[in-house]
Amino acid sequence: MWAECRIEAGQGIAPGNVVVATADGDGVGVDYTQAIASDGDLRCYFQVGRDDQRLKVSIAEEAGQTVASANIDAPAAIPFEKEWILAIGDAIGIEGASEQQGRRNFPIVSVLPDGRDLPHHWIAYDGVDLIVFPGSQGAIVNALADSQKQALSDWVRRGGRMVLTLGGESQAAVAAGSWIRDSLGLQIEEEVVDVDPRAIESFTNTQTPLKAYPALRLPSSGGRTLLTGRTLDRQTVPIVKEYLVGFGRVLILAADLDQEPFASWADRQNLLERFLPNAIGTRNNTSQRHTSAAGYTDLVGQIRRTIDQFDSHWVLPFKWLAGFFVLYLGLIGPLDYWIVNRWLGRPLLGWITFPLAVLGFAGLAFYGTTIATPAQPVVNQFSVVDIDPSEKVGRGFAWTQLLSGSAGRNNLRYTIESEFSDPDSQQPITGWWGVNGQEFGGLTSIGRDRQMPDYTIAAEASGENLSSIATGLPMATAATKGLAAWWQFEPRAAVESSLKQRPGTDLLSGSISNPLSVDLLDGLLVYRGWAYLLPTRFTAGKRIAEVSSLTSKNLKWRLTRRSVDKASTATEPWNPEMQGDLDRLLEIAMFHDTAGGPKYTELSNRIINHLDLSHVLSTDNAILLGRVDTPIVQLDEDEHAAEAGTVRAFARILLPVETGR
Repeated sequence: MWAECRIEAGQGIAPGNVVVATADGDGVGVDYTQAIASDGDLRCYFQVGRDDQRLKVSIAEEAGQTVASANIDAPAAIPFEKEWILAIGDAIGIEGASEQQGRRNFPIVSVLPDGRDLPHHWIAYDGVDLIVFPGSQGAIVNALADSQKQALSDWVRRGGRMVLTLGGESQAAVAAGSWIRDSLGLQIEEEVVDVDPRAIESFTNTQTPLKAYPALRLPSSGGRTLLTGRTLDRQTVPIVKEYLVGFGRVLILAADLDQEPFASWADRQNLLERFLPNAIGTRNNTSQRHTSAAGYTDLVGQIRRTIDQFDSHWVLPFKWLAGFFVLYLGLIGPLDYWIVNRWLGRPLLGWITFPLAVLGFAGLAFYGTTIATPAQPVVNQFSVVDIDPSEKVGRGFAWTQLLSGSAGRNNLRYTIESEFSDPDSQQPITGWWGVNGQEFGGLTSIGRDRQMPDYTIAAEASGENLSSIATGLPMATAATKGLAAWWQFEPRAAVESSLKQRPGTDLLSGSISNPLSVDLLDGLLVYRGWAYLLPTRFTAGKRIAEVSSLTSKNLKWRLTRRSVDKASTATEPWNPEMQGDLDRLLEIAMFHDTAGGPKYTELSNRIINHLDLSHVLSTDNAILLGRVDTPIVQLDEDEHAAEAGTVRAFARILLPVETGR
């Protein structure tokens, strides 16, 4: 995951670059460089590909000469199987659960006493699963630098999860001009009410009474109410609400859990576990039944196996390789002895037959590598772009496997189509993708590859935009390399759809149109538990006057290929070892929780869980999705034009639904 490096230095820093030298996921050395900002901020965004890896951080002049440098030990990496919770000011008791029994998989909790260490760009929150923000600590966030506030709100809108506690001490956190109002757009009033604790007591089944407590009055409209209570004067008030902010989720609990009476309440941890079962509750481990055979434990490993297969490049099966090896040993050994000594009776011929056998098999091996290696680089790639027109936020992610045609060093950059990028920045953040280990499916290794030269990932910052390119990337003949691109943009397409929920059901009525300038293939309109089948080609700008005329299918049945046979139904089991069907893999990745999560796939979905929009289906939003027949993002190689192999591009658009509530 990405991280942010900041250097504290004095005044008068000359123009130049901040450089962080480390190793990528394959153990190859990589130098991350970023120009020193005009305001003198010394920052650089980088990835660490090896645990316990020493970092070399330096400042270089524009000419390349190093001004100052230091070697430091990178902090211990958080394993992929553990979630990471970041608490601002106070962890509201979450960290206490790690000391209880049966909590080996409890997430890592980091508590920041102030905002100095919060990142200045959303990419540095890449590894964070949940942020806890007590409203009583609102002064910390409100005092952040503008870039830090923007980074935090961008992370939420891109799909982050945040927990806000808003009690009687949280008025400053929601006041006019606060980060919650201006950046997240949540309109919470400053009115404080005294809440009867009985709703909380019943929810937690506590045996310890809770005193009445002050809380901010949450609005009755907007969001999704998860728990309702009463004030001491018997007025009904929401206690817990969940809001969809862009593609992220903000859970608001109307109570200061870091203050009394909750700070000393014995069941505070139980309350948190019930509200956040997927984050801090007792979780079942992913089934390991297929781990030894498949070689990976995460869905990303199954996708990697598929996207790393190239039609233009074949790999000799091991049984064939073993057969040739046995034949070679037999030819230069027993067979050569029998022919030369026993049959011909001329041992001196061995000085001729032995070199001929060696040269013959060497030539066969060389010919095999020649016909199996493409003449030019080949790219397998998939990309997913998500657009929320109402929040004016768009995000993109692309995963590329590059197959080299010949050994050499490559200069690589991504270019995004103008409709899915900001006008002043059509290049994303570029980085390597994939590590060794059980998640991606590879042998665990912590060493550094000393045989390959170092390469550079150079970043350019322009306002809030950050982009980077890879230069001098070394690749061996017929080798593959995983690359990824991340970006954010403000969508410009106007949505002219008008969807309504039919009374008493989760079915839709109303019109829908394709707001993009490209056609959507094999499209779906997804709402709650239903999927509406769009025309095979939903052309740009086309309008469907009434969606109720479309064929609707149960979404989970469609994802799990469930079918009806006479009086019974059967679900097609997921095969964790299945390879080759990239469309099927991405379909599950985009709605993994809806399909049943690890209970269905027997694989976790920790690495690319940002692609899963299952949580949107519980809100008043529908999702228009389809495949785009032209690449959304293009990988360019300076010297050799890459040939397109398996390329998939998907677009998903959030559409508001009028529910009448």
